[in-house]
Amino acid sequence: PMLTGDGAPGAVIIDSMDVWVANLLMENQSENKHTLEEIVTTEAEQLLKLVVDSPQAFVFVSSEVGLSLVPTEPLGRHFQDLLGTINQRIAAAATEVFLVVAGLPTKIKSND
Repeated sequence: PMLTGDGAPGAVIIDSMDVWVANLLMENQSENKHTLEEIVTTEAEQLLKLVVDSPQAFVFVSSEVGLSLVPTEPLGRHFQDLLGTINQRIAAAATEVFLVVAGLPTKIKSND
């Protein structure tokens, strides 16, 4: 189910985008690669529209897949590519982006 922000003050934490993308892939695994990309991209765009239109603050948690090895299995590569694309779209829409390694945050983007 899609989130519907009620406008109440506070923050919404979405943890984690990698599980969300994996679930979408598993729910639609009978689809071809192009259709899967459309499904995941459409769901992500709907989520981002909700976030941008909401007065609430949102925090997305996701794995960084660009720094890891490329999976040998086609489904693993497809997952890595899709999550990387979704992470890029979220980062583009975000006002701040942090990379957290071993509990230490590094600011990647800020609208200061």
